[in-house]
Amino acid sequence: MYLVTFLFTSTIAWIYEYFQLMMGFLEFPWREFSKATKMSFTLHYIVYPTFAVLFIRSISNLNRERIKIVKIIIFPS
Repeated sequence: MYLVTFLFTSTIAWIYEYFQLMMGFLEFPWREFSKATKMSFTLHYIVYPTFAVLFIRSISNLNRERIKIVKIIIFPS
């Protein structure tokens, strides 16, 4: 389940970042693979998906609905 979450999140992050770069809304001054792509590899392929997996793991361990709702609201901020 966590692998699927990781892969799905990295796919969504890639699509989101791709459109932002093509429209000119976003630019990364430092990139790991500057000659290959305009995208930031570490941020959108490792950091965001890892946060998503940690969020899913922390939510799945909770039993009370109120705590889940509070965590869902607080986690992104």
